[in-house]
Amino acid sequence: MDNPASQCAAVPSDTTAPRIIQVRNRAEGSQQTLVAAGQSAFVFNGLGRLTPVPAANVAIDVSSTTGGTCVAGGGSVRCLRVLVSVGGQIRMCDPALPAGDAQAC
Repeated sequence: MDNPASQCAAVPSDTTAPRIIQVRNRAEGSQQTLVAAGQSAFVFNGLGRLTPVPAANVAIDVSSTTGGTCVAGGGSVRCLRVLVSVGGQIRMCDPALPAGDAQAC
């Protein structure tokens, strides 16, 4: 696996290290995004499953760097969560939505 640290200026390529597939300028809307995850990289095997297999699903919380509280906590910032399941399924959900909603976490 290639380490993408300090290679933000790398040309997108799926064959040349660090194998960054897509890039964009932070001015395109993500400069105020904060991503918090329990791990810094994910590796999938040929069957699309995480390897090594984590003990539980991995959650990546996406919020704002400008402060404010997420809607789920009573604030006005719409925060989202990306869940990577033990089996390799990736899903984005909204922690502010009630259980039973298809987009809820």
